[in-house]
Amino acid sequence: MKVSTPVSDARTPLPNSSDVDNIVDAAVQRAQQWLAATTSGQSRSEAKSTEQLAALVREPQGVEFTMGFVDRVARPEDNEVAARELRSLANPFGANSIPDFVGLVDRGLVSAGALMARKLPNVVMPLARKRLRQMVGHLVLDAEGKALNNLLDKSKEEGFQLNLNLLGEAVLGETEAKNRLQRTIELLKNPRVTYVSIKASSVCAQLNPWDIEGNTERLKERLRPLYRQALQRSPHPFINMDMEEYKDLHLTIKLFTELLSEEEFLNLEAGIVLQAYLPDTFEALRTLCHVCQGTPRERRRTDQNSPGQRRKPVHGTCGGGDPRLGAGPLPH
Repeated sequence: MKVSTPVSDARTPLPNSSDVDNIVDAAVQRAQQWLAATTSGQSRSEAKSTEQLAALVREPQGVEFTMGFVDRVARPEDNEVAARELRSLANPFGANSIPDFVGLVDRGLVSAGALMARKLPNVVMPLARKRLRQMVGHLVLDAEGKALNNLLDKSKEEGFQLNLNLLGEAVLGETEAKNRLQRTIELLKNPRVTYVSIKASSVCAQLNPWDIEGNTERLKERLRPLYRQALQRSPHPFINMDMEEYKDLHLTIKLFTELLSEEEFLNLEAGIVLQAYLPDTFEALRTLCHVCQGTPRERRRTDQNSPGQRRKPVHGTCGGGDPRLGAGPLPH
């Protein structure tokens, strides 16, 4: 299926742009309502955790340090490999500094661990992983543990649907990419799980940036079992196709539109995330709407199914506008 992108200048105001200006105040008010609902009824520990998470996002190096610690320090099973990465990431005498959001005590622990990791990796790294579990245990749960099921049950009773996203951003090889996909499939086998997110770049290692057609075919082949697993349940769990970086934008859109237009997936409701802060997002959204409304298969699907069965693009900010719960095997 060919996807044509309408040519226009995204910076040129649309004829009805005044409509957007008129709802700014309403949007601000709605955001304030959400913020008030989030903070009301919080315990002291929950409020402290929320502030620490906000501080992480505010600091320029906060997210980069956190993702580096999770991917490079916490995930490797080899203590010597993890220790080497800890020294590189948090050596107090190196070029990288530890962000302030970590806190004075934890900065001291991380700095001491980075200095001692070289000689005592089998002592330092288990302690570092244990401390990580203590710090993020309220945000990240073991995908195979009872705690996740208990939280899903509680959230359902309260009327909430949780979006589960496996921990970790970087994929270090083909074996890990396949394992990550299989763990997401296993999540969908859990009848309590109704919503998962997946990144194309996380299920296929070493994608060639110059071969978008080849990448698309590889990814469709890799992802079909995941979407087929969703079809086996009724109602179908929702799969949200996320993206990690701007360079993945056009590949992800092409993959999403082609995969979900295949005959076997026409009745499957699914989503795609667009980062609202990207200049290209407006044109990407127009492309998705054009494809969903204009292709022969989509028109046939619209005629045959109720509105609730149609595929819909989901737009928001990655990590900011879409509340997520990370789920994955925590380091031990």
